[in-house]
Amino acid sequence: RKAPAKRAGGGEPAPKRAKAEVGPPRTTDKVAVIAKSGLADRAKVVQETVKTGFVEASLTWDVELVHNDVAAGKDKFYNMQVLASNEGGEYWAVQHYGKTGLDGKVHVDGPFDDIGDAKRVFR
Repeated sequence: RKAPAKRAGGGEPAPKRAKAEVGPPRTTDKVAVIAKSGLADRAKVVQETVKTGFVEASLTWDVELVHNDVAAGKDKFYNMQVLASNEGGEYWAVQHYGKTGLDGKVHVDGPFDDIGDAKRVFR
């Protein structure tokens, strides 16, 4: 049997963290698929419900990052999405990145048979 984890510096064991329960993946029409991915007519953005203890949250697999540093002359964007096919069973991870004001580049990973593979690329 494994000994319980201890806090840094000794003392009492660290409290156990509750595992998050993730519901089945579903999709949403509220977030547009990255048009340049070529998947806008075949897939939608994945949305999941996550439960930990008494807390329940909705997680949409869509993110937009912006890096703007006027002093350094940097103005970039990075968009990522996990998509599920409209028919089900296929998943993609899509990245769209570049300089603000320009078209940028798109990279599509997939299709994957397992949503976990697309999530690993997203992370």
